[in-house]
Formats: sequence, structure tokens, C-alpha cells
Amino acid sequence: MQTCALILVSISPLLSVAMAQTGGPAVSILYSFEGIQDGAIPSSPIVALANGNLYGTTEDGGIRGLGCGENFRCGTFYQLTPPNSPGGAWTETIEDDFFGGFGYPFHPYGGLVAGPNGLLYGVAENVGDGIIYSLTPPAPGSGQPWGMRIVYNFVSRETPVHGIDGLAVGAGGVIYANAGTANNVGAIVQLQPPATPGGAWTPSYFQFRDDGSGGKNPTSSIVVSGILYVAMQNGGAFGAGAIVSLEPPASPDGAWVETVLYSFTGGADGANPDGLVNAGNSVLYGVTYSGGLTGCPSTATPDCGVIFQLSKVDGLQWNESVLYAFPPDGSYPDPSLPVITAGGVLYGTFNGPERCGYGGSCGSIYQLTPPAAPGDAWTEATVYTFPGETGGVIPEGPLTLGPDGFLYGRTLYGGSATCNLPNMITGCGTVFQFVP
Repeated sequence: MQTCALILVSISPLLSVAMAQTGGPAVSILYSFEGIQDGAIPSSPIVALANGNLYGTTEDGGIRGLGCGENFRCGTFYQLTPPNSPGGAWTETIEDDFFGGFGYPFHPYGGLVAGPNGLLYGVAENVGDGIIYSLTPPAPGSGQPWGMRIVYNFVSRETPVHGIDGLAVGAGGVIYANAGTANNVGAIVQLQPPATPGGAWTPSYFQFRDDGSGGKNPTSSIVVSGILYVAMQNGGAFGAGAIVSLEPPASPDGAWVETVLYSFTGGADGANPDGLVNAGNSVLYGVTYSGGLTGCPSTATPDCGVIFQLSKVDGLQWNESVLYAFPPDGSYPDPSLPVITAGGVLYGTFNGPERCGYGGSCGSIYQLTPPAAPGDAWTEATVYTFPGETGGVIPEGPLTLGPDGFLYGRTLYGGSATCNLPNMITGCGTVFQFVP
């Protein structure tokens, strides 16, 4: 199943660096996917390791596996290696191709998350309701590619869940995943690692309340000090979503402890949360893709949205405050989760408001600067707008802070004109570096 293909791309000066009009922050296109050979539509946020390499998955491209067809193919797991000298070309290595077929993953989606011993975990489609896979790094200096293994294959007749996403890894390598359910409320899957290498993982399930009062449709999870924090897209006290905490049971037969930390009203505080970031000191950051300013709907249709902070003020009470609300300009900003950089400055991507000829926005990068004095307003600025075509179209998902202090991200489309995957008229996607 494993393949290892090495592809070198020389990037022209026109493509490599695109300056913001202010002359400040810059984006460099590190790699443009070409489709069938090396992948297309980068589907996971970038993983930046201490060795300077970047890792990710593409949803399409690669080899033609079972059930994937000629037009899209099954997807790839790739590595990008930096050049030996500044200004040189980054090198892409296909560490593994997704093959498809019953019991095997294809079309990976969602993020890659780090586990113990350098392992990465991800989610992909399969014949059932999703599959969790692991990627094992090779021994240093061995020259071998990463290895892929199946962690757990969800099949409707065997499990109560219907579709999985949003992985998180806790102490001891325990994996948590968000899941859909038949009652459209949702569940959390807990997978205990095997006692011996190569053994079976053990699943257990926490199902949210049937009436949705504790939230519905979990969208993302993070583990902080052994507690799972989950953004619930809908439900809660006002039907506009909620943030909940879950304390896993201390023993296999024990009960989970669920606490609703905050229910969104759908007004100025936002609606439909879609992700959380741990800021430390009992502070969480997150995004909603609806609600906010007057004129922004509180429905599940992405429009406006806010960046919010959730702070623990005592043993039980959590307070929500809006750091920034996107304006109702009709661009459907759909902001991504922020990444925290030095000095507490936040960066993320959003879709508007500029348009670039594809019937929508090419996308932008936002910056949120904390106030100089407590209680003052945060300062928002659009610090870079993607030009489209070779410069990238639609940055997707959160940026990644690398060990070098730079930010890395991906655009779903745009990039090299040599994209050869059928029906990809706007390019197969890019990986970029952002220098604030």
C-alpha cells in the first residue's frame, strides 16, 4: 500500500512571495499541488514539526484506488522539506497514498493531531461511517516513509455513531472523536489504546442529551488537563449552540460528568460555535460562524460570526466575551480558529470581503491584537488578502505556528497552472508561509 514519490518544484519569484499592499506581512507560496501525481485539495491544517518539515493530507489526487475513480482519486499524506539554502524550492514527498476499498481509508478530511511517540492521527472516509488511522514516523536516518495503520473502523451495524470528525488526544494516548448519531444530537467516542502493540482499541461512547439542552452536533474537541472541552454547533439553552466540558470516567464502568459552560443566545454573543483553542489559565478562544452584530442571522447559515473568549471566573462560572464581530457585508466570512503568537496576538483566516472572479472571495488573513489595558477593545486588521490564481484561493482552517515563529496554512484551490486533476479549473491548492 505504501509508496514514496519525490517531486521537486521550482517556484518562480512571482509565485513565491506576495506582499500585502501595505508592504508589511508577506505570504510565500511554498508548494502548489499538481493533482494526480502529488495530491489535490489539501484537507488538513499543516503540522509543523521541530525538524522544520511540514506535513498534511490532501483529500483528492494521488493514486487511483478502489472506489475513488479517475476524476478525484483517493488522497495523499505528504511531507514538505525546506530547501538547503534560502530561496530554494521546497521538496514534496508522498509518504503514503490512500487506497480506498472496504476497510481502508480514502479521502482524508479534518485535521491531523499529534499523539505519543511522534504518531499522528487522522480521519478519513470508508465504506462505513468513517475510519481513524495512525501515521508512524520512520526511524531517524532510515530513509523509510511513514507507516499507516488502521486504528478503528466505524461500521453502522456495529456502533451507535454515524460519521466522525474532530479528533483530540488525551493522556496515555486516549483518542476522542466527535460523532453524529441517529437522533441528530451527537456523541463523543473514546478509544482506549491497546495494552500491547498491535492489539485492538476499545471504544466507549458518551451520548448527549436527547432534548439538545446540553448542545447538539459537536464540531470540535480539545483536551486540557484531562478535561474534554467541546463546541456544540446547535442546541443549548437558546438553540444557538453551547460549550460543554466532559470529565471522562475514572473507571470503565464509571459515569461521565457533563457541564454546560455557556449557551449562546444567537445575538451579539454569536451563534453556532465551531472550534476551541486553549489559551491557558482557564481561558479558551473560539469562533462562531453566525450571529454577532446587528443584521447578522442567528441561523446555521454561515454569515458574520465572532471571535470569542471564554474565561473561568470561579470554580463553576464561565463568562463569554466577544473579541471581534465580523460585519454583515454579505461575504459570509466564516472565520477560522485563531492561532496564538508572541504577545498574545491572534491570527486566522476568513473568506471576505474581497472577491476575485470565482463568484466568491479569495480569502484573507486577520490579526487580533490584545488591548494595552484590561477592558479596552481588541484591535482587528485584515493583514493579507489572497490574490487568487497562482497566489491561492480560499485559505481553509486555522494557521499553524511553526517552531521558526512563522505561520503556515493552505488554500483549497489556486496555485500552479499545471494542475491536471479533471474539473479543477482554479488549481489544486497550495501550502503557504505567512510572515507577520
